[in-house]
Amino acid sequence: MKVNNFEELKKQLLNFSVDCREKYIPAVRPQTADILCDIVVKKQPHKILEIGTAGGCSGALMLFANTDAFLTTIDINKDMCKMAEQTFAKYGLAGRVKIENADALEYLKNCKESFDFVFVDGPKGQYIKYWDYLKKLISKGGTIFCDDVLYFGMVLDDSKVIHKKITIVRNLREFINITKNDAEFESQLLDIEDGILILEKKL
Repeated sequence: MKVNNFEELKKQLLNFSVDCREKYIPAVRPQTADILCDIVVKKQPHKILEIGTAGGCSGALMLFANTDAFLTTIDINKDMCKMAEQTFAKYGLAGRVKIENADALEYLKNCKESFDFVFVDGPKGQYIKYWDYLKKLISKGGTIFCDDVLYFGMVLDDSKVIHKKITIVRNLREFINITKNDAEFESQLLDIEDGILILEKKL
């Protein structure tokens, strides 16, 4: 599929993301996608890492937001990797992406590369475990964009916390607190959709 207009591409991919969510497949929400694309357009990162490939919607959006970028995207679910592979092929992006069917934490532990931009959208309770590894692989001046950090409003409002989700909520609160107080990073928490945390590594 060849479409030259970025806004038209974004519209198509966001329609795809709605279809995914209706099928209980994780996918980026519209306002979050707008902010994600705006940052990628502004920062023009060459090497992007994505944790949580799902159907490939957010990965494709980032590649269209910077046509010089190369994406490495990780998902432990083989079916999601296959679905994303089809998405990237459909939009002519297959040559600019490497799909890793792997556990994200294990991948990060063994990663020797550095990246200019990281989009974190994997298992929410794992974000705190990723942090020490993310700090090492993000380039100076690079951005780490974490989605869903407010977890259905539970992170900010105790009255919304579901008992079986307590551990995830505690881990996310710890993650937000640790990153906010990390002197190497500028931190911005946005109460938009399911919560966005933007971390920029200082030069």
